[in-house]
Amino acid sequence: MGIEITVTEDRTQWDILTARLRRSGGARIEAGLFSQKQARKGFLNEVGSRDGKLPSRPWASVTGDNSVDAIGAVAGKGVSAIIKGVDPKVAYTPTGKLIEDRLVDTIMSGRVPGPANAESTIRAKRHAQVLIGKRANRKSRDPHMVDSITHRVRVRKAVKP
Repeated sequence: MGIEITVTEDRTQWDILTARLRRSGGARIEAGLFSQKQARKGFLNEVGSRDGKLPSRPWASVTGDNSVDAIGAVAGKGVSAIIKGVDPKVAYTPTGKLIEDRLVDTIMSGRVPGPANAESTIRAKRHAQVLIGKRANRKSRDPHMVDSITHRVRVRKAVKP
């Protein structure tokens, strides 16, 4: 008198799950400045100029450091949505939008590390807030850096098993 145990495996659900995750294997969430002109402005403001005329005001890295938990939570929801069959681009769009909003909020709040603007800069801009130009609105013909911050989700073709 013995006990016989047979283990069987239903691969169907597992196969569906892994196929869905493979679909998102090439997903990339990007947020920031995508035009060359605006990206250069953003980089120079982040690290400062070599000659020291433009001081470092690390707006992007500070945003990242302060947003890790929130980004992780929203991205985790995106992964869960992908497992349930949602298109990766749709699933990760809220994460991109969150990062975009956080970058803009950092700049608009004025809570960016670095020195205050020089008096001559304040006179020219007509305000003292750093990283905000004379005209900061999305309808301007010459948008300021903050008006150019956006996000995108790129998805490569499905990853083969």
